[in-house]
Amino acid sequence: MFRFVFPFSLFVQFISFHFTECNCLKQGMNDFAAIVLSITDGDEAISFWLLKVLMDRRGDNFRKDQSGMHTQLRALNRIIRTIDPELFDHLEKVNATECFFAFRWMLVQFKREFSFDTTKRLWEATFSNFLTPHFDLFVAAAIILWSRDIILTQQLQFDGILGYAQGLSGRLPLDNLLVEAERVFFIFNQLAPRDLKEFIAGGTDSLAP
Repeated sequence: MFRFVFPFSLFVQFISFHFTECNCLKQGMNDFAAIVLSITDGDEAISFWLLKVLMDRRGDNFRKDQSGMHTQLRALNRIIRTIDPELFDHLEKVNATECFFAFRWMLVQFKREFSFDTTKRLWEATFSNFLTPHFDLFVAAAIILWSRDIILTQQLQFDGILGYAQGLSGRLPLDNLLVEAERVFFIFNQLAPRDLKEFIAGGTDSLAP
């Protein structure tokens, strides 16, 4: 059975290879490495290249200026605004439209919300380019919609939403969320403005507020 050991040598190799792009270990990279090493049964050579692929896809999340994360959260903001105006109005009233409650979800691709094995299943969907290279955003939107009744009924404020979101770890029904994420994508595709559709389709890396 695989036993996870902190992959220091893997990070040394990775950072050396990408020195001009990534010259320090960022919080959250170890979450990526943990999943990768479990898949390869600890083979650091294969893990290195798998980690490279992951970072090619989600490396912007670890920029020092957090511009990549801000773009992701801005996109989630606009998906919620498009799909559920009532919920978005509440988030606006409590100053939660920047979607910081989803920061951890997006940073480490939900790895801390699910078990190892469930995270692997989720990543098969989100990294397969199913429907969109940004399917993870629709998983995040599905989690918010799954939580909407509690948020609205209890009139949760900013801190309450943040605490509730962080407390969902280990409680989320992945299969239901994947179905909901797909449903949200198709509704979104009918309603979203062109610039948001282009971003979600992977045609551009930037997104206006």
